[in-house]
Amino acid sequence: MRRFRTILLLFILFITAWYFHTAWLGWLGHALIQEDPLYKADVIAVLAGDTAGERITHAVELAQQQWAPRILVSSAGPNFDTSEGELAIQYAVRRWSSRDLFELITHEADSTREEAVILAAECRRRGVKKLLLVTSDYHTRRAGNIFRGVAPDIQVRTSGSKTKSFNPDTWWTVRPSRKVWLMEAMKTVANWLRM
Repeated sequence: MRRFRTILLLFILFITAWYFHTAWLGWLGHALIQEDPLYKADVIAVLAGDTAGERITHAVELAQQQWAPRILVSSAGPNFDTSEGELAIQYAVRRWSSRDLFELITHEADSTREEAVILAAECRRRGVKKLLLVTSDYHTRRAGNIFRGVAPDIQVRTSGSKTKSFNPDTWWTVRPSRKVWLMEAMKTVANWLRM
């Protein structure tokens, strides 16, 4: 009798979880995102790691709306003699903007935490007090938390660019979104554990 109750309870839990899967999986997708209210900032900083132009596009839109007068473009070392950040700036200049709006910050960081340390030092050197941090929407919560921890003296608000590779409402239905969610969830846990 006890075994039957256990099996029945597990069956009920399974059916309930399956029935409400879109709600709790959607919650897990949105848990990665933290969209802060915008404010007038000293600069916009665009994090490295975008090969589709989504982050730089979002940063230009924010600058055109006059949320900040300059865009710092973070960029890891060069690939094929051109850095990712330089390619992003060229992309933005061809489409919308003057080269004068951008400044390239080149570094050898290989994690968001290392990138935050480098960008925070650059912001301090420039006297930045308010920063708009642009990254992919799924990266906003972790990136914002890291930057606020590394630079408590700088007000940091995140603004996420929409991405083709991640939809928080349906991320579990397509392979690229599942990969993005899994990688970002693992990095979030690693960040909590200070790994």
